[in-house]
Amino acid sequence: MTGSGLLRVIQAEINRVVRKPFIYIIPLLFLIYVIPDEVGAYNRALAFYTGTIEMPPGVPNPFSGVDLSQMLYWFRWENILTSAGATCLAGLGGTSLVGYVGAVWFADDLQTGVNKQIAVLRKRLMLVISGKFLTLALYMAGILIFVALVSVLTTLFLSEIPGREPAALLRWIPLRNIMLCSIMAVMWASLVAMITLLSRSPVLGAAVGVVWPLVETVGLITGNSKIQLFLAKITPISTIHSLLAFIYDRFSWVIDSTPVVLWTTSPPLTRTMGTVYGMEALVPFLLPFSSLLTVLVVYRENFILKNSLKSRF
Repeated sequence: MTGSGLLRVIQAEINRVVRKPFIYIIPLLFLIYVIPDEVGAYNRALAFYTGTIEMPPGVPNPFSGVDLSQMLYWFRWENILTSAGATCLAGLGGTSLVGYVGAVWFADDLQTGVNKQIAVLRKRLMLVISGKFLTLALYMAGILIFVALVSVLTTLFLSEIPGREPAALLRWIPLRNIMLCSIMAVMWASLVAMITLLSRSPVLGAAVGVVWPLVETVGLITGNSKIQLFLAKITPISTIHSLLAFIYDRFSWVIDSTPVVLWTTSPPLTRTMGTVYGMEALVPFLLPFSSLLTVLVVYRENFILKNSLKSRF
């Protein structure tokens, strides 16, 4: 696989997708999904701080006496890249959008039969497929970076935000976390794209990309069997949530922890059996970070192996 050949495939892929409406619609949908959530979290923080939020009768304000700078901790520019990237992936809406992109990316090729023609003619199918996946990865990473930067600009119109220092955006931790979020998005989009290619059905791929996050979420919340708990450690959405918990300093989503998290507070869905107060009960479980990266590699290698076998027949 030559570098120049791969670059030509990427350039051709970019020329193909820039003509597609979804390439522009998807980033706008992400903004519609993330920015209102950001502004809403900011307004909730102010309401909790001033005590103007309406609580149910008899329920005290859980953040009474908490300093405002602490409540707006995840809006600081040293943390907002993490918050924005995680918001894209913590809910069903964001993961569904990522899955949809993975499905439609190969739709044209399947409809025109380009991949099949390349395979029949033995013209380096894996080079073309790899170039397409690299372009997909660049697109997904670009979306997350775009949304994160718009989130930063949004804070300029919100008063009381502490720590708005441009240099904070270039520190290692924020850059590492937005990179990890990009890897998660690419992983999920690639899995859906693999399903689309193997099934040769963009409709099936899109259905999986949109419905799977909901099915897995419901299954992990309601399931208590050992099989379901095992699947919670290896399934993609659960893996994503464990990684999100990692970049949020693992258990920072717990209500009693500091600093307070009012934005992207979704806890990881991975669970296992443990001992609580001497009794066996379901407890949150986070895979070691090295294991999570191993899962990503296995997903990727599984795709390459299957497509290598398909290209031989």
